[in-house]
Amino acid sequence: MLIDAAVTNHADMLMNKRKLLRRVSNITGMSISVRIVGGYTTNELSDWLKIYCQDYNINVDVKSLGWGSALQIINTCSDEMLSQIDLIIILPFYDTLAYPPSDVELREIGLSIMTSLQTFYDRCAQFNITIIQCDFPAHPTSLPRQQDIGKLINAIIDLNKNIFIQSGKNANVVPCYLSQMVCRFGVRNWYDRRNWFLFGDQLSAPASLYFGKNLAILLGAIYSVPKKVLILDLDNTLWGGVIGDDGINNIKIGPDTTQGRPFYEFQRYVRKLKDSGIILAICSKNEYAIAIEGLNHQGMCLKLEDFSAIKVGWNSKSIYISEIAAELNLGLSSFVFVDDNPVEREQVRTALPDVAVPDIGNNVSDFIDAIDDRGYFYSNQILTKEDELRIESYAQNRERSEALSHTGDEHEFLMMLKTRIIIAQMANTNVERIVQLFNKTNQFNLKTLRIAPGDVESIRENEIVFCYDVSDKFGAYGIVAAIRLKMLGNRIEIVNWVMSCRVFKRRIEYAIFNWLVTFCRNKGIGQIEAEYLPTEKNGVIRNLLPSLGFSEMGVENGMYRYSLKLDCYTLDDQNFCEVSYVE
Repeated sequence: MLIDAAVTNHADMLMNKRKLLRRVSNITGMSISVRIVGGYTTNELSDWLKIYCQDYNINVDVKSLGWGSALQIINTCSDEMLSQIDLIIILPFYDTLAYPPSDVELREIGLSIMTSLQTFYDRCAQFNITIIQCDFPAHPTSLPRQQDIGKLINAIIDLNKNIFIQSGKNANVVPCYLSQMVCRFGVRNWYDRRNWFLFGDQLSAPASLYFGKNLAILLGAIYSVPKKVLILDLDNTLWGGVIGDDGINNIKIGPDTTQGRPFYEFQRYVRKLKDSGIILAICSKNEYAIAIEGLNHQGMCLKLEDFSAIKVGWNSKSIYISEIAAELNLGLSSFVFVDDNPVEREQVRTALPDVAVPDIGNNVSDFIDAIDDRGYFYSNQILTKEDELRIESYAQNRERSEALSHTGDEHEFLMMLKTRIIIAQMANTNVERIVQLFNKTNQFNLKTLRIAPGDVESIRENEIVFCYDVSDKFGAYGIVAAIRLKMLGNRIEIVNWVMSCRVFKRRIEYAIFNWLVTFCRNKGIGQIEAEYLPTEKNGVIRNLLPSLGFSEMGVENGMYRYSLKLDCYTLDDQNFCEVSYVE
């Protein structure tokens, strides 16, 4: 993957751009129509956006929405034009801010910009268009008077603040924190006056590459599934030194020494990832007892209980990673593997090509940037209760597995769990989690339909969406399943159905369907229709619909169509599970 590779030589990447662009035609995934608003040339940026979107199997048709004043473009674009667009990227435009006039005029300019943006947000929402709204970074123009510099800075701060407030109020608007990118890249390296005068492009060629890569990461967060698991080596990755050779007292870790501090800071960063819902695991060639001793070292920021899976021994790391995937019941594409040793990285990359293996180098001071710059765990969604429960649930799953091994009988085990399902319709209190489920679930996902921010209101108006909050005697899972339904007279269509892998093998899906059948009968519905689109990742539910009593009606463009008449359907006995509906 291009995202995995370190961009150490921009010149080489720019030389290879045409070859990289030719690969775009091989993309088999979704296609989206993207338009850019900025008031300046964005050809170079568009090319790199196409190139890096290949990593997410997204085919991007990207063009400029128009040339000239950005405000004029968004105020005058036609409904016909908007009806053909999936996503619009609004870049910062400085034509009215570069040389600041009086304080009063600056405030009026800011008000004019926000009024135009809000009107445009509302129009785009009507067409289910997702907007990526960039904030305004510092401008390279140097002004002679200190007070004028202050005016410009304050105007940009106020404008960005208003942009963040308004984007938070509009479900179809996703903020892009361009200021942070420019800060990391360097203001003088970002802008290129020669490009502007020759081609009408404000950005330098390397900045277009960097920005295009980060926009692709943002599109990946909107339209595909982010990584879920970070697997870490130990020696010279979480601490300095080789614990088996150097001994517990001689490894370098802790905030109080120059050698230990960078490892401690890296652990703080990893801990922050865990706090945001990322699952942590260990994969190390070591003696188990010695490795555990290291994890219990007083200088560690991360603790033993922070890791949901630990594999330590002398097998190849690809074997251990496969075991972790089986233990967590997650696909390998959900994993990122970090190891200071290039030989180990290459072994995993070769044996398990679905695992992301960044070339992080061997200097711990670079590890944070190496992971952060690739945006593996970037998400535009709000942290949900289920994100916080996920890591705890893996520990509870070990208790469930032990209970199953003691009973030996699956039915007895399911009865003992005392599973409870609480059903509710989509509402403001659960919409973030429902969208997250549809966008992050791969295995139990009938059609792998993702939900863009601009789709939410349309779904709420035209469909019925139920979510399912599950708990048992060992603890709460939270909302782990959701189903989208469309009423078609006396028929109902399952638009899509998703369920978290954390509740697989609990027969939750059968309890959910039993309730759905009862719901339909109470509404006078006599038939349920559904479709299944096979992917590389959802084969686990290939036989779900037939097992529920559906009859296959045909296949079209790879989509399997099913139907179930309810007049002769017999409810499956699911007395192990208590189901209740909360209106």
